[in-house]
Amino acid sequence: MTHHTTRTRNRHKVFVPAITLTWLVGLLSGCGSTSDEFRVSVDLTSLFEAMTDDESFSTGEKRFVLSYFAYDSDNQVNQASEFDNRIVETAKFDVVGRIDEPYLCEVSIEYPNGDAVTYLGETAIIGPASEIQVGFDAIKNRITVTGNEWHYRLISSNPKADALDEATEQFYAMHDEWMDQWRQEDGTFSVPYRRDRWNTSFLADLSENDTENTSIHLPSDVEIDCSIFQEDEPNIDPDLYRIGDYWPENLIAAYEQMRQYRHQHVSEVARSSSDPMDRLLALEAGGLGRTAKIDMVVERLSVYDEIADSFSPSQVARRIEPERQRLRNIIKIRDENKAIVPGQFAPSFVVTDQAGNDVALETILTEHEAVLLYLNSGWLEIDADHFVALERLQNKFGSRGLAIVSIYVSTNETYWDSSKFDTPWQTLVSFRPGSWFQSDPIVLSYGILGAPKVLLVDDSSCIMKLNPTFAELEVFLDSALVGTTDN
Repeated sequence: MTHHTTRTRNRHKVFVPAITLTWLVGLLSGCGSTSDEFRVSVDLTSLFEAMTDDESFSTGEKRFVLSYFAYDSDNQVNQASEFDNRIVETAKFDVVGRIDEPYLCEVSIEYPNGDAVTYLGETAIIGPASEIQVGFDAIKNRITVTGNEWHYRLISSNPKADALDEATEQFYAMHDEWMDQWRQEDGTFSVPYRRDRWNTSFLADLSENDTENTSIHLPSDVEIDCSIFQEDEPNIDPDLYRIGDYWPENLIAAYEQMRQYRHQHVSEVARSSSDPMDRLLALEAGGLGRTAKIDMVVERLSVYDEIADSFSPSQVARRIEPERQRLRNIIKIRDENKAIVPGQFAPSFVVTDQAGNDVALETILTEHEAVLLYLNSGWLEIDADHFVALERLQNKFGSRGLAIVSIYVSTNETYWDSSKFDTPWQTLVSFRPGSWFQSDPIVLSYGILGAPKVLLVDDSSCIMKLNPTFAELEVFLDSALVGTTDN
């Protein structure tokens, strides 16, 4: 189901996401009867035996973690918490606790392996009186999890389990082979990033010897809502966003095959089970996929709507409404993306400047003839080539009435790097502490499916250009801003 392994040769972790968003509540110590206790019995004997000759394993720290995710209903964000986190001293031990309803959890093990650190994770569904067994398969190098009731119905009984095992091993073998070609002499990797799709787009591939870039043009047959800066569909799956950019087609196909076997069973449970709790757990376990396909987003939302009446208001608030709101936002963002076109007015916003003051779009517009908005995700840096081109636009048109404003949307203030303010143009931030990208008001109003999104607006906030190429933008500004001379 949600099996993932990580194989690292250097001392760093590469995490392949596997767990979806849940909330574990009712962990009550010191009350209730022993019949309500769940028990996770861990036996890592096979792992210890397999690593007998590895001195780093015998002397280094080995850690076991039982994790769960809690929704913060105020800003609709999942926050990872740990139900159990211990240094492993012996191969066998038990974790015992109480829980008032079943939840999706993740079991993980981290241990030294030569010069590397290996991280392994697997899903477990734990509820009242659950009995879960955690082991290690030394041949396949993975955690094994078996259990009664909910875990058995939703995970262990997956009719595609054997096919999933085969597809998983094939995928990781192919992935390791592909990664080997990017391994450098020092053992690190130099993997290509998503640059190909920008080769004919705004501000792409500029260099010191390519100042004109006059060969770049927006294809005339591209529909205006199909931005060359982003995917055609809302991107709600970090894995797909990552792999779609630079994995080869055969590796993407292997990943999708593994994904299909992993989620097909829980998708059917989510669609057709007579038990609302089973349907909820199936959704939390990846049922109806966290894919970029809008029809799946709509179907996933409809199932949440169908089962909501079967749960208490508290359960709905904790386990259903945050994800339901996120799905609604995805649909809204897709609709707004189609509505944000030249000739329409850019939505108003209020964001924060370097001094912590609120700055409104209207204020910026009153001081300039045109404004170029560069909307970027809070965790991303501005692409280096984009930075060079923006600076050139600033130097050429800044004295002629153009304002360039880069805005980092959905920014977690805790991790904000203030050095991003150091630009030759104005940089602003939409602070959203730990929240979903899809809940940011600018993301919602501007229909940002992927970042960056670039708009040129006039002083009345009318959109003149949407995701233009550098050459197109330069030619347009040359004719539009004629009141003064260049710097």
